[in-house]
This record gives sequence, structure tokens and C-alpha cells, in this order.
Amino acid sequence: MNSILILGAGKSSVYLIEYLIAEAREHDWKIYVADQDIEAARLKTGGSQYAIAVQLDINDLAKRKQMVANATIVISLLPPALHYFIALDCLEFGKHLFTASYIDSQLKQLEPEIVGIAKVAKEHYPDATSDNAAWVVVDVKPFKKLKKPVPLSAIKADQRLTQMALVRLGRLSVQPVTEEEWEIIMDMAEMPLTKAKK
Repeated sequence: MNSILILGAGKSSVYLIEYLIAEAREHDWKIYVADQDIEAARLKTGGSQYAIAVQLDINDLAKRKQMVANATIVISLLPPALHYFIALDCLEFGKHLFTASYIDSQLKQLEPEIVGIAKVAKEHYPDATSDNAAWVVVDVKPFKKLKKPVPLSAIKADQRLTQMALVRLGRLSVQPVTEEEWEIIMDMAEMPLTKAKK
């Protein structure tokens, strides 16, 4: 069973909660509606067997994190200023987050970035999840953490990296990196390069 955590039971939540409850049986969903005002949450769930009202003070870090950790997906209908904290919880527990509001400067800071170097642990082999023989898997293992993370936006903004596969073909999970690109990224990460001995 998939669980959907809805944070916030204000006026804007009514139609969404009604829709999810109506679809819950068919999709095997359990819906948790969490709000500081438990009566508002109860009113929105309407006594449905597919929904549970939960009292949650968003500042109760332990309880909030536990609810996020237990959810399959999280929908935040909280004020926009609180989405950042929910996004951090979702990143920590690997949960998908949906919101109905704009992306503010704090959320933009959570963009993808290079944080470390990995080594190939196993050469490519067929991807068991695909019938397409062109799809392969490469196993990697962590090797070294970068001193300074390198955001994707910085890589895309650097004119020296416009031909990098990461910039041109962003959907590839494994891609080639030239020696010049490697040196630029390591410089951006404040990682000194050691020259190979001849």
C-alpha cells in the first residue's frame, strides 16, 4: 500500500483530498492529512476509511521527519516559506515532494550538484529492467568527497563546459568526461590535481 502524506488542511486542500480519497481504493492508497488544527484535518478526511487525520505541529522535527519517512510521497500545501524544510526532509529520506506553489530561492539552492568522486566497481552489463539491449548498468562505489560541491547551474554557466555531455545530454546517468572537463570540475571543487609520475 502506498501512503500519501498531505501537509496542511487549509481551504486549498479540499478538492485534492476529495480526489485522492475517491481514487484511494482503486490505487491502494492510504492518505494521511496532517495539520496543526486536528479538527480541520478531520473535516477534510470526512471519516473515510482511506484517510487518517493527524495533528502535526510543523516545528515538531521528530514527528514531522517520522511522518515523511513513512510516506511514499509527500504533498505540501503549507505556506511557501515552509516548503524548504519539507524538501530537506524529503531529500533525507528519498521521498518525492509535490507542492502547488512557486519555487523560492531556498528551494533553488537544493539543485543537483556534484558532491564526490566515484569509482567503477563493475563494468557495464545488461539492464535487467529493460528489454532494450542498448540499456546497460554500471556499478559504482564512492571514492572521495569533494571539498566544495559543484552545482549543475555553475557547470552549465561555465563557457568552457558547453560541450560536456552532462550539459548537452543531461538525462544520461553515466557519461564520458574529458581530461580538460575533469580539471575544470576539480578546480571548481577546490580539489588539487596531482600530476602522474613519468
